[in-house]
Amino acid sequence: MNFIFGDRSTFWRFWVGSLCLIGQYAQGAPFELPDHSQIQVQLPENWKAAKGLFGLPIAFYGPDHAERSAKPTSTLSEDTGFNGSRTVVSVIPGVREEKLSALDPQIFKNQIELYQKEKREEMATMGATLIEFLPNVQEVWSSVTGAKTAEMIVHRLGVKFSIGAAIYHDYSYHLVCNSRFYLIKVMYHDENQVQDNKQVNELLRSFGCDS
Repeated sequence: MNFIFGDRSTFWRFWVGSLCLIGQYAQGAPFELPDHSQIQVQLPENWKAAKGLFGLPIAFYGPDHAERSAKPTSTLSEDTGFNGSRTVVSVIPGVREEKLSALDPQIFKNQIELYQKEKREEMATMGATLIEFLPNVQEVWSSVTGAKTAEMIVHRLGVKFSIGAAIYHDYSYHLVCNSRFYLIKVMYHDENQVQDNKQVNELLRSFGCDS
């Protein structure tokens, strides 16, 4: 259990089993979260947003690439009706601390250890094969908070895994915006990463929060 964000395996269950259930979505910015706070992102063309599915505040998903793939992309597709052909970005808000300006390096070091432990457990539960943990990366984004723009330090963790013949890339971005923790999750199918990477980066770097 993650002390900042809660159970991370929720995102996987959402990704493989819920997009086929989406009936309503919103486009544009800002987007309101369940606690009535808001985030801002610029959705790429042909991307959509879904709120509240499986308890997730908000998720953004790209176009369906299934038609260009001649083989099933996941052994789970027969049960869920969703074959893993979409790239999904999910935003999960965490705790708010008024004096918080960035993620403490020691806290983040602890988060890396916890992340890898949870991922190993998650892979075992899913029946997936962990291929590798991806390099930990620190990035700097320009955060929009109200009318202000400021630099925001972002820590990225990732894992590459397979289910049957399908390979996935799962990234977790840890950041603080306006004294609040956020976890942003990105899930790619291996065949879609190159095609969707530019749009995902544009979406991520447009992220902002309310003041």
